[in-house]
Amino acid sequence: MDIIIVLKTSNLNYQIQNKKILNNINLEFAKGEFYALVGHNGSGKSTLIKLLAAQIKNQSGEISLNGKKIEDYAKKEFAKSVAYLPQILPDASHLTGLELVMAGRYAHGGRYFTDKENDAKIATECLQITDTLKFKDQIVSTLSGGEKSRIFLAMLLAQESDFLLLDEPLAPLDIAHQLSVMALIKKMAKELGKCVIIVIHDINLACSHCDKIIALKGGELILNCPSSEAMSAEKIKEIYGVNAHIIAHPKTNLLTAMF
Repeated sequence: MDIIIVLKTSNLNYQIQNKKILNNINLEFAKGEFYALVGHNGSGKSTLIKLLAAQIKNQSGEISLNGKKIEDYAKKEFAKSVAYLPQILPDASHLTGLELVMAGRYAHGGRYFTDKENDAKIATECLQITDTLKFKDQIVSTLSGGEKSRIFLAMLLAQESDFLLLDEPLAPLDIAHQLSVMALIKKMAKELGKCVIIVIHDINLACSHCDKIIALKGGELILNCPSSEAMSAEKIKEIYGVNAHIIAHPKTNLLTAMF
């Protein structure tokens, strides 16, 4: 029987000085699912994903991976299960595409030994999956925004983690690149069996690509449902405080919000 790997929050709270950023958040994330984390600016989305990625320490409540508190994991052990891509991408201006993707193998290296041949093989496979093999010898700083996003996703894949946490990876991209990157991320979840959690602002992109929508408002969890249930004028009003007209896409028949 397959082991179900779950990332879970229990009564999670976080505050800065006297301002509550997250209040009593209870969530569960499983492999093979694509989750969208949505909400207005300042709703707590980035704080939540940083907590899940162990980038900041939780103050109250618990985050667990397979029933074990994440703070009880060694850093490399945790990185083998959870990979994180921040809003501001790390400086990789001096690296080639292959060198950047190889950096994703760090968690799998020992103190005195690394299997460079196997690491290079895995990195090459990740470049192929993300359609970035042609950039393996190119300096990362010379890539376009969409190319750079794809090659950083290749780096996360090379980490071979079960959970991929992405904080607004679409923000610097044009519409065409947003669509291609979302399609790639969905492929990573469905074909590779990853759990992907993405912080995203576009509710239409979220509902058309993701399995589940998780919405925060003022640090409160106000929605956690299948994407098909999130696309309603009432729910969008609750999340963003704006009025929307919901129509069916003429080709896909998927519901779309018009503002």
